Amino acid sequence: MKLNKAILVLPQNLKTIVLSIFIGLFACAISIFAFSSPGSNQPPNGIPTFWLLNGTSMYYSGGSVGIGTSTPGALLNVLGNIKAGSTNITSFDSSSLILLGNNASDSYFVAGQDNTHNLQLKWTYNSTPNNAYAAIQTYNNANPIVIAPTGGNVGIGTVSPAATLDVGGTGSLKMPIGTTAQRPASPVTGMMRFNTDNNNFEVYNGTKWLVLSVECSAGGGVVARANGYCIHTFTTSGTFQVTTAGNVEMLVVGGGGGGGDNSNYRGAGGGAGGLIYISSFPVSVGSYSVVVGAGGAKNNKGSNSVFSGNGRTLTALGGGSGAYNDSTNNGTSGGSGGGQWYPGYVGAPATQPQTTSDGVSTYSNTGFGNAGGTSGSAQPYGSGGGGAGGAGGNYNDGAGPVGGIGKQYSISGASTYYAGGGSSAGYFNQGGYLRYSGGLGGGGMGDNSLGTITDGSTNGVTNTGGGGGSGGSGGSGVVIIRYPF
Repeated sequence: MKLNKAILVLPQNLKTIVLSIFIGLFACAISIFAFSSPGSNQPPNGIPTFWLLNGTSMYYSGGSVGIGTSTPGALLNVLGNIKAGSTNITSFDSSSLILLGNNASDSYFVAGQDNTHNLQLKWTYNSTPNNAYAAIQTYNNANPIVIAPTGGNVGIGTVSPAATLDVGGTGSLKMPIGTTAQRPASPVTGMMRFNTDNNNFEVYNGTKWLVLSVECSAGGGVVARANGYCIHTFTTSGTFQVTTAGNVEMLVVGGGGGGGDNSNYRGAGGGAGGLIYISSFPVSVGSYSVVVGAGGAKNNKGSNSVFSGNGRTLTALGGGSGAYNDSTNNGTSGGSGGGQWYPGYVGAPATQPQTTSDGVSTYSNTGFGNAGGTSGSAQPYGSGGGGAGGAGGNYNDGAGPVGGIGKQYSISGASTYYAGGGSSAGYFNQGGYLRYSGGLGGGGMGDNSLGTITDGSTNGVTNTGGGGGSGGSGGSGVVIIRYPF
């Protein structure tokens, strides 16, 4: 028996309903499988989402994410605060600022290649907010900080720098400061610093450190700049022209006296020129005359050195001459007195006042001179001329008839003695003849041998005011003026 196929014919609308139910059940099964299967890239909670998984990491494949906003304007848009550990990151949407840190400790923003080689933008906390400050540094200062490494100008206090480094404003620029010993170990050309040993700016020229030139507020003499001072040295007469009034340091030394004539083998030491030293002397705008005293020839006094102008005058007296020949008592007085000869006389006196008057003011303990030494009736007979710092040596002193010591000052930029007395020598035609040293400060050495001894008599040193040794001339005086830059 043959059976025909049975065909179930459904209305069209019913077909659509059945197909929809089928597709829905299929999709549901797929979702359940996908959501619950290991290795799925969807969260295992069965709720569809845009977040995807990659192993244990979750990511978002498209669009923007908003936190605190339903209309994110960037891939990640956080409206509000973020906290990482104890640090708050606060955004200020209206002013495009980000605040990083907290109100109880230091805050850092760090960028670098590892924990010990990085750049740090540091806010140093202080409980008094006005005392807190910001710093840019590298970890332990291990790496340099370079600004504009490929060129361009850098501005501080200006938005339009016109030079490699342009510092704007009306304040100042502070240079590195240190002693000579603290100079860079490996300097390079163009380095600049302020040296506290000499109070000068200095620059390295590739070979040595040079002091930068500064303008002095006066003119005249030989001008030097040293140790933070302008120094005017007058070795000959001239004019000191003051353009800015103030106080100056002043040294005036008269010409040294000549030693006694030794043509009869009998001569004593000449006295040093008188010395004036004033640490603070007032000068006004205008011209001052400077006269530098000449040293005296043998048997002659030295000449005065004089500084004068604007109603004030300082005078350092020339030194006295040394005695000569027997029984003469002819050593002369002066700034410092000359020495004497046989048979025994007290040295000539000093006449430089200890208290100096300039015609307007007086200055205590600023004038210096001393008497010559005492002569005697035995070898070496003669005595030394006086110096600014001490009397001439007596004939019978342990050191002999040496010249009196001078006074030491650093007004020239170097520590120097001035105004030493000249020495005597013994009587040449008798046993035990000796020669003796001139005083520190340019004093000459005496010689009564009439050149039989090759070094002979010596003059006082030029521009020290030293007295001449027996048979020698005195040294010329000097005027030195110093003031800070």
